[in-house]
Amino acid sequence: MKAKVSKNQSMLNEIKQQVRDWNRKTRGTEFYIKNFVPNANRAAREALRPTSGRYLKSSPKNMRKDIKWLMDLYDLN
Repeated sequence: MKAKVSKNQSMLNEIKQQVRDWNRKTRGTEFYIKNFVPNANRAAREALRPTSGRYLKSSPKNMRKDIKWLMDLYDLN
């Protein structure tokens, strides 16, 4: 996630290779890492989102209107 956010391509390539090596050794076990790239991309997108945005997204849908109102009231956007 850190490499993706900082756009460090060499570090990204090294990490992807390490995951490929790991998966070669752990294929068929519970330690196999599935969907690494999409999950890492999603984590990087969420890391770039402000804390208030992550909180709002994870809050119950029926409470989001009130939470958004409070965030606007306290200028937390």
